Amino acid sequence: MSPSDDAPELVKPEFSLVIALADVGDRARNFRFKPSEEERAAIAARLDLLTLTRFEGEGRVRPWRKAGLVFEGHFIADLTQACVVSLEPVADHLEADFIVHYLPQDMIDEWEKKQAEDGDIIIDSENDEPVDPIVNGMIDVGESAVQQLALSVNPYPRKPDVSFEPPASAAAPKENPFAVLEKLKKTD
Repeated sequence: MSPSDDAPELVKPEFSLVIALADVGDRARNFRFKPSEEERAAIAARLDLLTLTRFEGEGRVRPWRKAGLVFEGHFIADLTQACVVSLEPVADHLEADFIVHYLPQDMIDEWEKKQAEDGDIIIDSENDEPVDPIVNGMIDVGESAVQQLALSVNPYPRKPDVSFEPPASAAAPKENPFAVLEKLKKTD
């Protein structure tokens, strides 16, 4: 068994937009993103969407906590999902602002180790989400934007005029198994 056999298999993201820590330096970097039609189709497949006709946005990456970065972004998406009741297409328009923080993996590991040793829970008022790692001096803001889209998608899309009617057999109340015991108790 070679050492690489133990390593997890890296999956190439459907949409990747890599920014190097060195490219940001001491200043903020602004950018726009818009995946291609093929990338949107791959994102739709990953998120179990029928279609993803629009996914675009803008972002700003700036330094954070000496060695880290913060990605402040906004996206707009137009998509179609299957209704959870009828499986008919349900169109949705999403817009969201988000913030993702990044630190080098060794700093994250050190912070988690210190937290485990102390038994303390540290609450960061500036960041209520877990910190993502900076890998080889780079962050993938494209993958982060896709993850934010995934968090914004309705987990139970439903057409407005569709209602769920349970089957008649499921709707009929079953006899209480303790009813027999109750009858015995009354005869005593």
